[in-house]
Amino acid sequence: MPQVVIIGGGFAGMAASIFLKKRGISSAIYELRDESFTSGGNIALAPNALRVLDHAHNGERVTADFVIGADGIHSTVRSHVALESAAPNYSGMVGIMGHVTSGELGGVERTLELPAMLFGDTGSFAIMPSSYDGTKVGYFASIELEDRSREEWSTLGQDKQGLRKILADRFVPPHRYPELVQALVEKTPLDTLSLWPFFSAPTLDSWVSKSARVILIGDSAHAIPPTGGQGAAMALKDAETLSYALAMIYRVRSVSKPDHEEDVEADRILAQWNGHRHERVAKVLVFTSKNGKLRKSSPHLFEHIAKEWLMWAAFKWMGSEGGAQWMYEYAAESVRSVLC
Repeated sequence: MPQVVIIGGGFAGMAASIFLKKRGISSAIYELRDESFTSGGNIALAPNALRVLDHAHNGERVTADFVIGADGIHSTVRSHVALESAAPNYSGMVGIMGHVTSGELGGVERTLELPAMLFGDTGSFAIMPSSYDGTKVGYFASIELEDRSREEWSTLGQDKQGLRKILADRFVPPHRYPELVQALVEKTPLDTLSLWPFFSAPTLDSWVSKSARVILIGDSAHAIPPTGGQGAAMALKDAETLSYALAMIYRVRSVSKPDHEEDVEADRILAQWNGHRHERVAKVLVFTSKNGKLRKSSPHLFEHIAKEWLMWAAFKWMGSEGGAQWMYEYAAESVRSVLC
């Protein structure tokens, strides 16, 4: 019997399993999709996410000490933590991802130093190398789209020609973007295009159930729109810090104590972990929200120009990290001082 059951085999779930194993805690991951499912695209790993990596529903009934909900923005596990949880909130923006083999671009990929981030009145366009040998160039376009139902989002995501048209309507002439952007939009193989609507999770006072046996991490707890490049980083930080908390709980249980004392200690440790992560994620959400507002189009010319100058000033005066050193330099192991 695993000590911990993890619902969801995405970024947060797999990271949680890895870190739990490092602390000597067994786990089992349960993923809805079968092994043949393949989907994905480019993902930005900010310095704080890389720091973590350096350390590093089938109807079956199982028994475990803890359940970790890592099943994404439309989490089913969330209902076991917050019985009346609200639905996720749509941000008004989506991301469209794709990649092109550099040989198809005719050398135009060398006209920009990559990675590059481009902003305009129709959206933003991030371009980056997508393979170790430089043979693939990927991109992530952030644009505004009206809300849809889950079924309609799924239908749009499968309409590859429709996704290309959305990109073309916003990023090719007469819109003034570099030649590389037009080449990427026109030459992207349709099967590489994917859609990512930006949702945020409903705000919860706690990511730990009242029984202190069900715990939410990653998008299940606090889906963060990718406008700050912190979604993956926060999922990884959740996983690593939680592994320290659960390891401390099992150390307490290794010492002979009455059951009620063990439960009190587990409640205390998880409450401290929850408070620590809430405080950290709240600051990141403010950072991400500001970035998201800068990426949205402005109806007034003066406001649009002001945004461009603001972004230029941020990178000019605060360096490539844009004043986010406080976020990138955070060490997950610092949670141990909070849990003591």
